[in-house]
Amino acid sequence: MRLFLFCGSLAVGKGGAERVATELAAEMQRRGHDVWLGFNGPGSPAYTVPAGISLYRRDKRDDAGFQQDLLEIDPDVIFIFYTNQELLRLYGLVGGLGIPVAIQECTNPDRLYRNNWRSKCGRPSGALWERELVASGCVRLRMVMPGYEDSFPEYIRQNVRAFPNYAMPPLDGMLEKQGPRKRIINIGGLKRNKNLSVLLSAFAQLAGECSDWDLYVYGGGTPATDSYREEVDALISSYSLEGRVVFPGAIQDISYEYQKSDLHVITSPSEGCPGCVLEAMAHGIPSIGGSHCHGTNMLITPDNGVLYDGNNEVSSLVEALSTLMNNSGLRERLGQQALEDSLLFLPERTYEQWEALFSEAASYKDNMSRLYHEQVAIDPERARHMLRSREKFFSEAGAL
Repeated sequence: MRLFLFCGSLAVGKGGAERVATELAAEMQRRGHDVWLGFNGPGSPAYTVPAGISLYRRDKRDDAGFQQDLLEIDPDVIFIFYTNQELLRLYGLVGGLGIPVAIQECTNPDRLYRNNWRSKCGRPSGALWERELVASGCVRLRMVMPGYEDSFPEYIRQNVRAFPNYAMPPLDGMLEKQGPRKRIINIGGLKRNKNLSVLLSAFAQLAGECSDWDLYVYGGGTPATDSYREEVDALISSYSLEGRVVFPGAIQDISYEYQKSDLHVITSPSEGCPGCVLEAMAHGIPSIGGSHCHGTNMLITPDNGVLYDGNNEVSSLVEALSTLMNNSGLRERLGQQALEDSLLFLPERTYEQWEALFSEAASYKDNMSRLYHEQVAIDPERARHMLRSREKFFSEAGAL
């Protein structure tokens, strides 16, 4: 197959969607497919892209050029990773080219339409309608956790494939921990929505009692994270945590950092399928996360980690941290179960589902009207209404 994968933020930083897109492109190429990896230029992908994958930098000022290039590439599938309303703009450019379009929603549905998607009307109902408009024209949709597909009406749901990301196995050459100090690992904490302030507040309350523990926060390197870093540094100073909180930056091989760590903590209020929890599981490290956080609360169980009360964040997190930081035997037991649970998320199993999704999507290329007929069979009125809405949308967008 000829696959055009598009992740607009690929050159912005080392986030979860960017890693999934890069590694997916590499695996599909390894399986014999021709792969293009597209992103918004300028710049270069934050993650290393293997040789043989064609990189495509989209010039957002040249929509016609983008459309013409796609027609010349003539992929069997255009696949878009998205987290916000930029999808609407992209779909307006590619949805009428006669090429099957498939998409991945990179977060949980509630977070997407309530927070991330800024509709023109400014209301969640508008975001839901725009989301359905695009989804109704896509031959396949990938959701990052089972159950998320229920957020779509039935006529769309039949084309949703919901499966989690894989758990990244440890890199070869396991590292031995050096010295007596212990580590809490946090991934992406310099993004404001990761709620690092709660972790800093809780850690500060235990820093004296657990004087042999340090907090390592990975990520950063963008203007947004650099701005937030100033606020974080002020909190660290106010809590007298200088030297106890470390910021190594964005790391290419994060596996080695997990191998040096004893405990993983995620304080995000909302996630899709948090790769950091899966990574910690694969490295035999227990995770602490919020019971209120979609995605996180679907992976962390009482047998492999601890969920703290999201309605009483700091005090509940202090209790969870204290329990695990002061009990090495419990950490080991939970970590062993986490490692066993990670076998449910093996890469090969996930990539087989990805390849099947692409194959299903590509089968529409010679019969693009098939999608509409499938939808009419489920909900004729709604399918016809959304077809008319898409035609009007393309007309107003001046799309090909």
